[in-house]
Amino acid sequence: MRTIICVVATTAIAFLGMQSAHADVEAGQGYFSVMGSYIDDDSRRGLEDAINGGQLGFGYAFNEAFNIEAMLSVATPKASGGQPGEEHTALGLDFHWVFRRNENFSPYLLAGLSTFNIDPSGSERDMNGTAFSAGAGFFISPFKSNVAIRGEFRRRMENASLDAGRWDGLRDNLFSLGLQIPFGPATP
Repeated sequence: MRTIICVVATTAIAFLGMQSAHADVEAGQGYFSVMGSYIDDDSRRGLEDAINGGQLGFGYAFNEAFNIEAMLSVATPKASGGQPGEEHTALGLDFHWVFRRNENFSPYLLAGLSTFNIDPSGSERDMNGTAFSAGAGFFISPFKSNVAIRGEFRRRMENASLDAGRWDGLRDNLFSLGLQIPFGPATP
């Protein structure tokens, strides 16, 4: 408990004493992001909700309002009741609508499309399909550069089938937190 109090106090002091910095990458700049994810899986999957995955993204800031990002998402959720779990892998493309890019706190909305593979452990049957994502997030820059802490909520709607030949739209909630790091020069 003492460690948590020290981390919160140190973070608060850092926020109060920091100089102005951009929370997001600048227009014309590339970036990569690394985030861990808490996944609230659709209850029909029979999986435990937990921190069991993450996302890796590579993106580009087109202008003051829009980013495009290629995203790789992986997760290894465990099944409820001691049953074998699953391995989830998704590869997709996200579009971010960024607000207040040049400020210390920068929120955004996202929409994305991905292809995914679900591999149930102990089963010969993989499930492949597509997913649509919508959500919101934020960038906060506690540093003197535009390296940012990134938080995100994503609602993912998948077309994976639970029974052969039957389409069931599964809906998962992902809560992610990590870092976004810019690279390359910004557009003058």
